[in-house]
Amino acid sequence: MTRTRRLLILIGACVLLCSVSATAEGEAGAALGAGTAVVAEAAQSDLTITMPSSAKDGSQVTAQVSWQRTADGAPLSGQVALDFRRRGLETWRTLTSVDVVDGAGQVVLTPRDDGSYRVRWAGSPEIAPVESSPAVFDNRPVGGVVLRIGQYNLPGPDKLSRSSTRAIKAALSIKAADVDVVTFNELVGPGHNSATNPPSSFARTVLRALGSKWRLITPTMKYNENYIAYRPDRVELIVQYADRVVPGIGTGETRRKTARHVTPVLFKDRGSNQPVLVAATHLVNNNRAGARKQAYAVGRHTAELSSGYPVVVGGDMNTPDQLAGLTSQGLKDVRRAAVQRTNATYSTYVKYSRTRPVKDASWIIDQIYAPKSWTVSRWVTALGARNGSFTRPRASDHLLVWSTLKGPRP
Repeated sequence: MTRTRRLLILIGACVLLCSVSATAEGEAGAALGAGTAVVAEAAQSDLTITMPSSAKDGSQVTAQVSWQRTADGAPLSGQVALDFRRRGLETWRTLTSVDVVDGAGQVVLTPRDDGSYRVRWAGSPEIAPVESSPAVFDNRPVGGVVLRIGQYNLPGPDKLSRSSTRAIKAALSIKAADVDVVTFNELVGPGHNSATNPPSSFARTVLRALGSKWRLITPTMKYNENYIAYRPDRVELIVQYADRVVPGIGTGETRRKTARHVTPVLFKDRGSNQPVLVAATHLVNNNRAGARKQAYAVGRHTAELSSGYPVVVGGDMNTPDQLAGLTSQGLKDVRRAAVQRTNATYSTYVKYSRTRPVKDASWIIDQIYAPKSWTVSRWVTALGARNGSFTRPRASDHLLVWSTLKGPRP
């Protein structure tokens, strides 16, 4: 090989090597650029599902879905999953998908079970994954009584001031619970002790706050502060019985002052056309043994009036004890029996000066009793708090409690 040819080969190899090196450097630079490029973060969004809280078994209900970007409220579009979790289970299962267009969508359901529904977005490069809060649903079996009942000790102006504002706040809580019937205690005020016994002015204030869909059962006896409010579109009033006296504790003046009352009413559940006796009572305070004793009188009175119909008793029992006077009449404490319980460990009486809800089992004194054969699908203690603190003025020194009860098919 000539010297000239060897020189040409050497020059060519050098050119090739330099070209490969330049290419490698270019690719490395490109890779580095890709690794350091700024990638837009997926936006957060708000996804909600709204639907009726209950319906008869097998009937159709419409669930509304809304979806907006959190930052600016801009409506979003896409296909979200609809999930269902049967009450008592932990696992969600996907039922179908829902098309959301410009922030809104809907789906028609035919529920057959109690449970919760949610909608869920799996995520995309533009919108981060999100799921809605569950919508709890009570499936009302055809043929059996289904009653959503609340219990509320709501003192009048004789005990707490700002009664008009408190009545409005109480009514908002009751309507949010979507109950059919509420047993009240301490709805006292001017007119409460009248011989003709009209509803007290505070009771009328509460009724006005509840609105035109509600009616009020006024006690028939003087000094009885136990009222019952009900929705006539859900339960029909059959008869209001005369109030019953619960004997006081001890003797003499003490016995007279500690006497209590029962306000009993026979309703007919419009969904099942089945009668149910509802009674409101308020047992003696600061005397747990006395309250337990008075519960026997309440149990006897309601059993005598019921004529075999199911009995539901709501009241401020002034004791956290399970009352043998009621359980001996075939009733059970629904808070203890509920399949699903919300805030059930919180005190139902909280001193009015307190600023936050309290967990103290000795003050879970607002109770509801129902037949042992009934299913208690839900118990809720409505805290009435925002960010963990009560808003002022509080509606009451007690908390609203409510439960969904389901009787067997007749």
